[in-house]
Amino acid sequence: MSNLVEQIALCVENGKVNTASPYPSQMKGQLGVMN
Repeated sequence: MSNLVEQIALCVENGKVNTASPYPSQMKGQLGVMN
């Protein structure tokens, strides 16, 4: 579970860098991510 939280936190930080991105590209293709 903590690994998932760390991954989400990393994606949030990367999203702050590129706010025009429609989704975190690191999570593309994973369960629960909309295409």
